[in-house]
Amino acid sequence: MIDIVTTLQYDEGVKYHAYLDTMDIVTCGTGHNCQSDPALEILHRHIKVGDTITNTEVTALLNKDLARVNDDLHHNITGYATMSDEYKVVLQNLCFNMGIGDLLKFKTFLGALRAGDTQLAIRSLKGSRYYGQVRNRADRQIMVLNGLVPPEYIG
Repeated sequence: MIDIVTTLQYDEGVKYHAYLDTMDIVTCGTGHNCQSDPALEILHRHIKVGDTITNTEVTALLNKDLARVNDDLHHNITGYATMSDEYKVVLQNLCFNMGIGDLLKFKTFLGALRAGDTQLAIRSLKGSRYYGQVRNRADRQIMVLNGLVPPEYIG
């Protein structure tokens, strides 16, 4: 079975120093957005570009982010709790990457998942702007939707 931590560690990378991501957002750990969530309860300081964090902090940030993602999905995606593990991992990955607000705009994709129509979900994802922006990542999510484990996700 595929697990979300492995997928995110590959897709987001794991950085022990803060950097500016492609949207000029201060980021550290496994894609943690330090600007929207300074996570002072974990880091005990405001993170600036170049600051370093420990492995323990990376893990704590990821766990916090995943708790938020799962909470968002359970509260906003009808039928999420009963979806297949593959669907859940893909939704977690997408929600982590774009946030619940943008994910909820994928109405055809979400409707297809709720209906169990994997091929319609894939066509919808391929037709999205998201696909054009992060094609390799999206292709890995499509593999997961098809019940396959991308080699990059084998821990």
